[in-house]
Amino acid sequence: MKQFELIFQENQNFDFKTFKDIKLKYAHHKDTTSYITIKGNQHVENLEDGKYFIKSELEWLREVEYNAKITEITSPKIFHLKKAKS
Repeated sequence: MKQFELIFQENQNFDFKTFKDIKLKYAHHKDTTSYITIKGNQHVENLEDGKYFIKSELEWLREVEYNAKITEITSPKIFHLKKAKS
């Protein structure tokens, strides 16, 4: 499971519903061009300045929790994942 660290000011009001329409960057990653976009039930992880991507369909469990089903991968670095049997 991938975990993301979000940093907020103590006095900052944050509406977690914005997670359904958000663009996130990795805080501690060598590749500063990689980012994640979530729009509704669609998740796209753009890697190496958009050269590769991972696309997923999301099933929202709560405002800030979801299950992701990977639908397409172009990254050669993700070779250990196997297609689930339907």
